[in-house]
Amino acid sequence: PTDSFTDEELLQTRQVYTVAMIEGGGLRLNAIPPALLSKINNVPELITESKSHNDISQLLTEIGFDHENEVSPFIVDEGGQTVFSGWEDFWSIDIATLKGMIAIEFDGPYHYLSGGTGRNQNGKTKMKARMLTNLGWRVVNIPWYEWAEVNKGLSWKPKQIEYLKSMLSQVEGKVFVMKKTRV
Repeated sequence: PTDSFTDEELLQTRQVYTVAMIEGGGLRLNAIPPALLSKINNVPELITESKSHNDISQLLTEIGFDHENEVSPFIVDEGGQTVFSGWEDFWSIDIATLKGMIAIEFDGPYHYLSGGTGRNQNGKTKMKARMLTNLGWRVVNIPWYEWAEVNKGLSWKPKQIEYLKSMLSQVEGKVFVMKKTRV
């Protein structure tokens, strides 16, 4: 009776199946029945881009960090090669570069426990970071409360740029060097 599944239940089914495929080790799962998979694939993905996400993307462009917004973690090269065929639209990375497989996630208040006032990531956010890492992505999480701190004062833009360079250097293994760009 797949007709009785809500959109949320369909997405949860896919999440469980995806986690099992990535982390399951020797776990052997039956394929999702075609009728159910069709329903899952037709659930609209909820992509939300916040002002902070857009600000971060703009600053990354300004410092010469080549990236795209809302990238499938299952695409593993610039030619569109995928890990799981047909699953390209299931999850998206906020900001990513396929070259170097760097995933940048802006974690707004609802990625945390305590109704958005806490500092502990919720299970869904932790699971996504773990899945991205298992797929070979180097993950940078930008917590909303840290981003809010670098938005204070008169010299907020230089603080934001320095913060982003610092975060990127953690996954690039070196201090981030800005590309020369024409103004």
